[in-house]
Amino acid sequence: MKNWEGKTILIADDDRNNFLLMNYIVSNAGANVLKAKNGKEAVDLFNSGVKVDAILMDYQMPVLDGPKAISHIRQVDEEVPIIVISGYSADDFNRMPDFGGYNEAITKPIQVSHLVETLDKYIQSKCA
Repeated sequence: MKNWEGKTILIADDDRNNFLLMNYIVSNAGANVLKAKNGKEAVDLFNSGVKVDAILMDYQMPVLDGPKAISHIRQVDEEVPIIVISGYSADDFNRMPDFGGYNEAITKPIQVSHLVETLDKYIQSKCA
């Protein structure tokens, strides 16, 4: 089990089950969770002044989708790790030239071990 105590992870996902899974993983590792059910809430939470160590961002959400939310966040912070969670494949992402600003993409269904290792890589690099 990873130890992410003292870290804050922003999870932006409108699907309750996906959020519950990611929240379970992050919380069990000791991190604080900020919940956003759409991209606008994610941007507002990020801009609220709370220190965020990493973001798990669903690609497709209501109000403001993942790509637009990422664009807003990148205008404020170019360093915070953003991991996109999507039903799209890696090949699909490579064909989306207007979509960028994220560090890594994870496809659904979420593989718990892949999510943990990916997130840990970015959290640990921020500790170094």
